[in-house]
Amino acid sequence: YLYDNIVQSMFTSMMNRRFTRESQKPNAPFMSSSVGIGAVARGYDYFGLGILPRNGVDEEIKALEASWKMILQAFMYGFSEDELNNVKANIKANLETAYKEQDKTSNNSYMEDILVNFLENEPNMDFDVYYNFANKVLNEITVGDIMKRIPQMIQGSNTAIIVTGLDGPHMTKEQAFAVMNNIDASSITPYANNAVKGELIDGELKGSPVIKEKRDKEVGAVKWTLAN
Repeated sequence: YLYDNIVQSMFTSMMNRRFTRESQKPNAPFMSSSVGIGAVARGYDYFGLGILPRNGVDEEIKALEASWKMILQAFMYGFSEDELNNVKANIKANLETAYKEQDKTSNNSYMEDILVNFLENEPNMDFDVYYNFANKVLNEITVGDIMKRIPQMIQGSNTAIIVTGLDGPHMTKEQAFAVMNNIDASSITPYANNAVKGELIDGELKGSPVIKEKRDKEVGAVKWTLAN
């Protein structure tokens, strides 16, 4: 259970990073897109794709085409080692923050854990145990491990499509399923990860001497003015 949750979290994080990167490109096919995994009701989970397109039926179709294609790219080809290492580093950083701030956990959070344990028999463990377990499996999980579980998360059956927006024509159910079926039948190539690698600046930046120092006793801060 805990292992599967970590794998699901890694998958959705890497997928959503791709969507964010795509939405920042000029003439991006959608304003935003994201995936999530959750529970519809007790014992019934869902895989959800949420898309924010530009106005117009054609734009809605274009956004769904691009988003569904990106999901199939992950389904068929997985992720790169760089993507995997980045998401591992983020999860580990979040674990360290949570570990240091255990004493700030609210009573409501404890109550919810106990409630879920009682109603759904999900494990309720000491955070130290979870912290050690998560760090151990994060070092072991590979791209292949995630790819093995993607088919369990993304299934073609029991698909529901919800379109909301301002008054006016919108993409129909028939158009949406036609888009997905066409993408399913098309030739899918691997996702092109064009992220910039290496250092942003060549060489070392030269420091600058402090020419003025001002202390703010009220907030316990020091303001430095540099020569440059």
